Amino acid sequence: MYTYGYGDARMAQELLNGLRIAGDPCGGCTACTVGCPRGFNVPGRVRDIARLTSVPAEFLS
Repeated sequence: MYTYGYGDARMAQELLNGLRIAGDPCGGCTACTVGCPRGFNVPGRVRDIARLTSVPAEFLS
């Protein structure tokens, strides 16, 4: 929500780091059981957001 809803990648990174989310939290899954009735690509967004953990904070606004 921080990144896509509020446009605040730095807050998203802080949250991910605080929760100790790995760079690829869904890497071991073969099929995602999360489904969105509105077609939101949950696994894709999780992968996109998790990559923020490897971006230096000074590159985020």
